[in-house]
Amino acid sequence: MPKVFSYNGEFLDATYNVGTVDGVFGLIIESWGPKNRNPDYACAVRYIIQRLREANLSFIKVYVISRNLSKALPNIEDRAVKLYNNVDTDIYIRHVHADDIRLAIGREVGEMKEPHNIKSKGGNRFKRILIHSPLMTDKYWHTLASTMDKLDIFEPTADHEKFNLLVDSLLKQKIEEPTGSIHPKQSNITTTVYLRDPFVKAWVLSNAVGKCEACQLPAPFHRTDGTPYLEVHHLIPLSEGGSDTISNALAVCPNCHRKLHFSLDKESLKLEIESKIPRLIRA
Repeated sequence: MPKVFSYNGEFLDATYNVGTVDGVFGLIIESWGPKNRNPDYACAVRYIIQRLREANLSFIKVYVISRNLSKALPNIEDRAVKLYNNVDTDIYIRHVHADDIRLAIGREVGEMKEPHNIKSKGGNRFKRILIHSPLMTDKYWHTLASTMDKLDIFEPTADHEKFNLLVDSLLKQKIEEPTGSIHPKQSNITTTVYLRDPFVKAWVLSNAVGKCEACQLPAPFHRTDGTPYLEVHHLIPLSEGGSDTISNALAVCPNCHRKLHFSLDKESLKLEIESKIPRLIRA
């Protein structure tokens, strides 16, 4: 496995890996214990956290993934590290010294002891941890852990999913007023698009008679041609094999459309709509 780099220009006696454990992707590193310990592991964790801070990440999640504790607690969320008696598993790193965060993580990991029926010396000796950030890719992790190259994670992007992840992360921290781009750069990209039937969209909009089929309220405004503005939503996305038919499409206002994509209760909202509109398919 590759070794972790350090600020003095040398590789530490501490290895890392990048991968997915129990459905969570991130950087895997061995934490150190009180006996026969390798202090370079502590330096490695501190270095990783400092580099994440320099990349302007606001928070990380840390999971214990040692073999014995994984057997005792199969659900990885039960092995998430929570600092300073917080209920939230997000560990905010922007305004705390990297070594203080490293020490706090070490203390919490040390408290995660396996049940007595599993042979273990307790404490945090030789436990493995996984550091996760939704913004970090395989390439980013390797660049951060084994080089001194700058990570421009928050640079402008045309990737819609990545863009929204960046915005969500920035919303969790205080940011200064940005200058933006007077002349944004352009990029030519290749995407997969679906050929949609105009008759389906027209029928769904016409059938709605100007009312949102989710909230039953009138369209929020009228377009320049006088027609009510509603959007068409596919209950099963076309990208997931959904059909472009009237049994999989409904007319919704922009607010309900966003709710069907992003709200915490989007699945229950979908089921409620399906129960009220006979033509819609049942998932």
